Amino acid sequence: MITKRKFGTLPNGQDVYAFDLTSQSGLRATILEYGAILQSLCLPSGLDIVLGFDELAPYLGPHPSFGTAIGRMANRTREAAFSVDGTRFSMPANAGQHNLHGGPEGFDRRLWQGKIEGDYVVLTHTSPDGHQGFPGRVRAQMIFSLQKTTLSLDMMARTDKTTPINLTHHSYFNLTDGGVTPIDDHDLIVLCKKHLELDHDNIPTGRILNTSGTMLDYSRAKHPAPDLDDCWIKHHNAKNKSVKKLAKLMSSTTGHMIIICSTQPGLQVYSGAHIGEIIGKSGALYGPNHGIALEPQNFPNAVNEDSFPSPLLKPDALYHHTIRYTVKTAK
Repeated sequence: MITKRKFGTLPNGQDVYAFDLTSQSGLRATILEYGAILQSLCLPSGLDIVLGFDELAPYLGPHPSFGTAIGRMANRTREAAFSVDGTRFSMPANAGQHNLHGGPEGFDRRLWQGKIEGDYVVLTHTSPDGHQGFPGRVRAQMIFSLQKTTLSLDMMARTDKTTPINLTHHSYFNLTDGGVTPIDDHDLIVLCKKHLELDHDNIPTGRILNTSGTMLDYSRAKHPAPDLDDCWIKHHNAKNKSVKKLAKLMSSTTGHMIIICSTQPGLQVYSGAHIGEIIGKSGALYGPNHGIALEPQNFPNAVNEDSFPSPLLKPDALYHHTIRYTVKTAK
Protein backbone atom coordinates (compact mmCIF):
# COMPACT_ATOMS: atom_id res chain seq x y z
CA MET A 1 0.00 0.00 0.00
CA ILE A 2 1.24 3.50 -0.83
CA THR A 3 -0.22 6.80 0.37
CA LYS A 4 0.79 10.40 -0.25
CA ARG A 5 0.76 13.33 2.17
CA LYS A 6 2.17 16.83 2.50
CA PHE A 7 5.43 16.85 4.47
CA GLY A 8 6.34 20.54 4.40
CA THR A 9 6.90 23.66 2.33
CA LEU A 10 10.14 25.04 0.89
CA PRO A 11 11.10 28.69 1.47
CA ASN A 12 10.05 29.43 -2.14
CA GLY A 13 6.53 28.20 -1.42
CA GLN A 14 6.77 24.80 -3.13
CA ASP A 15 5.11 21.97 -1.25
CA VAL A 16 7.08 18.81 -0.49
CA TYR A 17 5.19 15.52 -0.37
CA ALA A 18 5.96 12.28 1.43
CA PHE A 19 5.08 8.81 0.19
CA ASP A 20 4.39 6.15 2.80
CA LEU A 21 4.86 2.54 1.69
CA THR A 22 3.72 -0.49 3.70
CA SER A 23 4.55 -4.09 2.78
CA GLN A 24 2.67 -7.31 3.41
CA SER A 25 5.00 -8.07 6.35
CA GLY A 26 4.44 -4.70 8.04
CA LEU A 27 7.71 -3.09 6.96
CA ARG A 28 7.14 0.64 6.35
CA ALA A 29 9.14 3.26 4.46
CA THR A 30 8.67 6.98 3.91
CA ILE A 31 10.17 8.67 0.84
CA LEU A 32 10.36 12.45 0.43
CA GLU A 33 10.30 14.40 -2.82
CA TYR A 34 13.03 16.66 -1.46
CA GLY A 35 16.39 14.98 -2.04
CA ALA A 36 14.62 11.68 -2.84
CA ILE A 37 15.19 11.08 0.88
CA LEU A 38 14.48 7.82 2.67
CA GLN A 39 13.06 9.57 5.72
CA SER A 40 12.15 6.41 7.63
CA LEU A 41 12.39 2.63 7.42
CA CYS A 42 10.32 1.11 10.20
CA LEU A 43 10.20 -2.51 11.29
CA PRO A 44 6.81 -4.08 12.12
CA SER A 45 7.66 -3.41 15.80
CA GLY A 46 7.77 0.32 15.03
CA LEU A 47 11.57 0.68 15.32
CA ASP A 48 12.85 3.18 12.74
CA ILE A 49 16.31 1.99 11.64
CA VAL A 50 17.50 5.02 9.61
CA LEU A 51 18.71 8.38 10.88
CA GLY A 52 16.98 11.58 9.83
CA PHE A 53 14.50 14.24 10.89
CA ASP A 54 10.80 14.43 11.71
CA GLU A 55 10.29 17.66 9.75
CA LEU A 56 11.45 19.21 6.49
CA ALA A 57 13.34 22.23 7.88
CA PRO A 58 16.40 20.34 9.24
CA TYR A 59 16.85 18.60 5.87
CA LEU A 60 17.29 22.05 4.30
CA GLY A 61 20.15 22.90 6.65
CA PRO A 62 23.57 21.30 7.16
CA HIS A 63 23.55 17.56 7.83
CA PRO A 64 25.68 14.58 6.69
CA SER A 65 23.37 13.48 3.84
CA PHE A 66 20.84 11.68 6.05
CA GLY A 67 18.95 9.32 3.71
CA THR A 68 19.54 11.33 0.55
CA ALA A 69 19.98 10.52 -3.11
CA ILE A 70 23.56 11.23 -4.22
CA GLY A 71 24.43 12.49 -7.71
CA ARG A 72 25.53 13.25 -10.26
CA MET A 73 28.76 11.76 -8.94
CA ALA A 74 28.96 9.92 -5.64
CA ASN A 75 32.05 10.12 -3.47
CA ARG A 76 35.23 12.14 -4.13
CA THR A 77 36.54 13.42 -7.45
CA ARG A 78 40.18 14.47 -7.44
CA GLU A 79 40.81 18.23 -7.76
CA ALA A 80 37.10 18.72 -8.52
CA ALA A 81 37.72 18.26 -12.24
CA PHE A 82 37.54 15.73 -15.07
CA SER A 83 37.79 15.54 -18.85
CA VAL A 84 35.32 14.25 -21.42
CA ASP A 85 36.48 13.85 -25.02
CA GLY A 86 39.35 16.27 -24.44
CA THR A 87 37.29 18.98 -22.76
CA ARG A 88 38.08 19.84 -19.13
CA PHE A 89 35.21 20.41 -16.70
CA SER A 90 35.44 21.89 -13.21
CA MET A 91 33.07 21.27 -10.31
CA PRO A 92 32.75 23.03 -6.94
CA ALA A 93 35.51 22.03 -4.52
CA ASN A 94 33.49 21.18 -1.42
CA ALA A 95 35.93 18.72 0.21
CA GLY A 96 39.20 20.60 0.44
CA GLN A 97 40.44 20.92 -3.14
CA HIS A 98 38.25 18.01 -4.24
CA ASN A 99 34.59 17.47 -5.06
CA LEU A 100 32.33 15.36 -2.85
CA HIS A 101 29.02 13.83 -4.00
CA GLY A 102 28.74 16.06 -7.06
CA GLY A 103 28.87 19.36 -5.20
CA PRO A 104 27.00 21.33 -2.51
CA GLU A 105 23.86 21.54 -4.68
CA GLY A 106 23.70 17.95 -5.87
CA PHE A 107 20.71 15.65 -6.22
CA ASP A 108 20.35 15.62 -2.43
CA ARG A 109 19.38 19.31 -2.49
CA ARG A 110 16.88 19.17 -5.35
CA LEU A 111 13.08 18.91 -5.27
CA TRP A 112 12.10 15.79 -7.19
CA GLN A 113 8.66 15.29 -8.71
CA GLY A 114 6.94 12.25 -7.26
CA LYS A 115 4.00 10.11 -8.26
CA ILE A 116 2.50 6.72 -7.45
CA GLU A 117 2.52 4.19 -10.27
CA GLY A 118 0.93 0.95 -9.10
CA ASP A 119 3.25 -0.56 -6.47
CA TYR A 120 6.00 1.99 -7.12
CA VAL A 121 6.91 5.51 -6.07
CA VAL A 122 8.58 7.25 -9.03
CA LEU A 123 10.63 10.39 -8.37
CA THR A 124 11.95 12.38 -11.33
CA HIS A 125 14.48 15.19 -11.54
CA THR A 126 15.97 16.97 -14.55
CA SER A 127 19.46 18.37 -14.02
CA PRO A 128 20.25 21.16 -16.53
CA ASP A 129 23.34 21.26 -18.72
CA GLY A 130 26.19 22.83 -16.75
CA HIS A 131 24.67 22.35 -13.29
CA GLN A 132 27.48 22.02 -10.71
CA GLY A 133 29.88 22.02 -13.68
CA PHE A 134 28.63 18.83 -15.35
CA PRO A 135 27.97 18.64 -19.09
CA GLY A 136 24.62 17.51 -20.43
CA ARG A 137 20.99 17.71 -19.48
CA VAL A 138 20.31 14.66 -17.34
CA ARG A 139 16.88 13.22 -16.56
CA ALA A 140 17.13 11.00 -13.48
CA GLN A 141 14.60 8.76 -11.77
CA MET A 142 14.50 7.08 -8.38
CA ILE A 143 11.96 4.25 -8.31
CA PHE A 144 11.11 2.79 -4.89
CA SER A 145 9.09 -0.32 -4.10
CA LEU A 146 8.48 -2.26 -0.89
CA GLN A 147 7.72 -5.97 -1.02
CA LYS A 148 7.58 -8.19 2.07
CA THR A 149 10.93 -7.50 3.79
CA THR A 150 12.78 -5.77 0.94
CA LEU A 151 12.97 -2.11 -0.05
CA SER A 152 14.11 -1.87 -3.68
CA LEU A 153 15.48 1.23 -5.36
CA ASP A 154 16.10 1.52 -9.10
CA MET A 155 18.13 4.56 -10.13
CA MET A 156 17.98 5.50 -13.80
CA ALA A 157 19.40 8.34 -15.88
CA ARG A 158 19.63 9.52 -19.48
CA THR A 159 21.66 12.40 -20.91
CA ASP A 160 21.85 14.45 -24.10
CA LYS A 161 25.67 14.84 -23.79
CA THR A 162 28.31 12.41 -22.57
CA THR A 163 28.64 12.96 -18.83
CA PRO A 164 29.83 11.03 -15.76
CA ILE A 165 27.09 9.43 -13.66
CA ASN A 166 27.53 7.55 -10.39
CA LEU A 167 24.34 7.50 -8.34
CA THR A 168 23.85 6.02 -4.89
CA HIS A 169 21.76 6.43 -1.76
CA HIS A 170 23.09 7.60 1.59
CA SER A 171 21.02 6.22 4.46
CA TYR A 172 22.62 5.74 7.87
CA PHE A 173 21.50 2.57 9.65
CA ASN A 174 21.23 1.83 13.35
CA LEU A 175 19.45 -1.46 14.02
CA THR A 176 19.36 -1.06 17.80
CA ASP A 177 17.62 2.23 18.48
CA GLY A 178 17.60 4.20 15.23
CA GLY A 179 20.51 6.43 16.21
CA VAL A 180 19.91 7.24 19.85
CA THR A 181 23.22 5.55 20.74
CA PRO A 182 26.36 4.66 18.76
CA ILE A 183 26.61 1.43 16.77
CA ASP A 184 28.97 -0.13 19.30
CA ASP A 185 26.82 -3.28 19.39
CA HIS A 186 26.76 -3.74 15.60
CA ASP A 187 28.69 -6.25 13.51
CA LEU A 188 29.47 -5.94 9.80
CA ILE A 189 30.19 -8.47 7.07
CA VAL A 190 31.48 -7.19 3.71
CA LEU A 191 31.24 -9.83 1.00
CA CYS A 192 34.10 -8.44 -1.08
CA LYS A 193 37.71 -9.65 -1.21
CA LYS A 194 39.32 -6.44 -2.48
CA HIS A 195 39.35 -2.75 -1.67
CA LEU A 196 40.73 0.50 -3.09
CA GLU A 197 43.96 1.95 -1.73
CA LEU A 198 43.36 5.55 -0.63
CA ASP A 199 45.66 8.55 -0.34
CA HIS A 200 45.73 11.07 2.53
CA ASP A 201 42.65 12.82 1.08
CA ASN A 202 40.66 9.56 0.95
CA ILE A 203 40.87 9.44 -2.85
CA PRO A 204 41.81 6.17 -4.60
CA THR A 205 45.42 5.93 -5.78
CA GLY A 206 44.35 3.57 -8.58
CA ARG A 207 45.62 0.44 -6.82
CA ILE A 208 43.25 -2.40 -5.93
CA LEU A 209 44.37 -4.41 -2.90
CA ASN A 210 43.34 -7.70 -1.31
CA THR A 211 41.56 -7.40 2.04
CA SER A 212 42.61 -10.80 3.37
CA GLY A 213 44.60 -10.48 6.59
CA THR A 214 44.20 -6.69 6.71
CA MET A 215 42.18 -4.35 8.92
CA LEU A 216 39.65 -4.18 6.08
CA ASP A 217 38.97 -7.92 6.11
CA TYR A 218 35.30 -8.11 7.08
CA SER A 219 34.69 -11.55 5.58
CA ARG A 220 33.64 -12.59 9.08
CA ALA A 221 31.40 -10.53 11.29
CA LYS A 222 33.17 -7.92 13.39
CA HIS A 223 32.49 -4.50 14.81
CA PRO A 224 32.99 -1.77 12.19
CA ALA A 225 36.00 0.39 12.98
CA PRO A 226 34.92 3.90 14.02
CA ASP A 227 36.96 5.57 11.26
CA LEU A 228 35.80 3.50 8.27
CA ASP A 229 35.37 5.47 5.05
CA ASP A 230 36.52 2.93 2.49
CA CYS A 231 35.41 1.39 -0.79
CA TRP A 232 35.29 -2.38 -1.17
CA ILE A 233 35.31 -4.00 -4.60
CA LYS A 234 32.93 -6.80 -5.55
CA HIS A 235 34.14 -7.07 -9.14
CA HIS A 236 35.83 -5.03 -11.86
CA ASN A 237 33.44 -5.68 -14.74
CA ALA A 238 31.30 -2.68 -15.68
CA LYS A 239 29.12 -4.89 -17.88
CA ASN A 240 28.16 -7.20 -15.00
CA LYS A 241 24.69 -5.89 -14.12
CA SER A 242 23.46 -8.76 -11.96
CA VAL A 243 22.28 -8.02 -8.43
CA LYS A 244 24.99 -9.12 -5.98
CA LYS A 245 25.00 -9.39 -2.20
CA LEU A 246 27.53 -6.88 -0.85
CA ALA A 247 27.18 -6.64 2.91
CA LYS A 248 25.30 -7.60 6.06
CA LEU A 249 24.86 -5.42 9.14
CA MET A 250 23.63 -6.87 12.45
CA SER A 251 22.77 -5.62 15.94
CA SER A 252 23.79 -7.98 18.74
CA THR A 253 21.30 -6.20 21.04
CA THR A 254 18.15 -6.60 18.95
CA GLY A 255 19.22 -9.42 16.61
CA HIS A 256 17.99 -7.43 13.60
CA MET A 257 19.90 -7.59 10.31
CA ILE A 258 19.94 -5.70 7.02
CA ILE A 259 21.39 -7.14 3.82
CA ILE A 260 22.62 -4.81 1.05
CA CYS A 261 22.54 -5.97 -2.58
CA SER A 262 23.38 -3.99 -5.71
CA THR A 263 24.26 -4.10 -9.40
CA GLN A 264 27.25 -1.78 -8.91
CA PRO A 265 30.83 -3.06 -8.47
CA GLY A 266 31.75 -1.12 -5.32
CA LEU A 267 30.51 -0.50 -1.79
CA GLN A 268 31.51 2.56 0.21
CA VAL A 269 31.24 1.99 3.97
CA TYR A 270 31.24 5.06 6.20
CA SER A 271 30.89 4.42 9.93
CA GLY A 272 29.81 7.97 10.67
CA ALA A 273 32.88 9.32 12.44
CA HIS A 274 32.06 12.89 11.44
CA ILE A 275 28.38 12.96 12.33
CA GLY A 276 28.27 16.09 14.48
CA GLU A 277 25.93 16.61 17.40
CA ILE A 278 22.56 17.20 15.80
CA ILE A 279 18.98 16.71 16.95
CA GLY A 280 17.28 13.94 14.97
CA LYS A 281 13.99 12.11 15.11
CA SER A 282 11.97 12.22 18.33
CA GLY A 283 14.56 14.56 19.84
CA ALA A 284 17.41 12.04 19.70
CA LEU A 285 20.85 13.62 19.93
CA TYR A 286 22.94 12.08 17.15
CA GLY A 287 26.71 12.11 17.24
CA PRO A 288 29.80 10.33 15.88
CA ASN A 289 29.17 6.69 14.91
CA HIS A 290 25.46 6.79 15.71
CA GLY A 291 24.81 5.30 12.27
CA ILE A 292 26.66 3.59 9.44
CA ALA A 293 26.21 4.35 5.73
CA LEU A 294 26.46 1.49 3.22
CA GLU A 295 26.61 3.02 -0.26
CA PRO A 296 26.74 0.80 -3.37
CA GLN A 297 28.37 2.66 -6.25
CA ASN A 298 30.97 2.71 -8.99
CA PHE A 299 34.57 3.27 -7.89
CA PRO A 300 35.26 6.78 -6.52
CA ASN A 301 37.12 9.10 -8.91
CA ALA A 302 36.59 6.58 -11.71
CA VAL A 303 36.21 9.43 -14.20
CA ASN A 304 39.93 10.18 -13.67
CA GLU A 305 41.21 6.57 -13.50
CA ASP A 306 41.37 4.77 -16.84
CA SER A 307 41.75 1.37 -15.13
CA PHE A 308 38.45 1.78 -13.24
CA PRO A 309 35.01 0.99 -14.74
CA SER A 310 34.03 4.04 -16.75
CA PRO A 311 31.22 6.18 -15.27
CA LEU A 312 30.61 8.00 -18.56
CA LEU A 313 27.01 7.88 -19.75
CA LYS A 314 26.47 8.50 -23.47
CA PRO A 315 23.32 9.95 -25.06
CA ASP A 316 22.26 6.61 -26.53
CA ALA A 317 22.59 4.69 -23.25
CA LEU A 318 20.57 4.17 -20.08
CA TYR A 319 22.15 4.31 -16.63
CA HIS A 320 20.46 1.77 -14.35
CA HIS A 321 21.55 0.93 -10.81
CA THR A 322 19.52 -1.31 -8.49
CA ILE A 323 19.88 -1.42 -4.69
CA ARG A 324 17.97 -3.83 -2.47
CA TYR A 325 17.73 -3.47 1.30
CA THR A 326 16.41 -6.68 2.90
CA VAL A 327 15.56 -6.57 6.59
CA LYS A 328 15.53 -9.65 8.79
CA THR A 329 14.03 -9.13 12.24
CA ALA A 330 14.84 -11.21 15.31
CA LYS A 331 12.39 -13.99 16.09
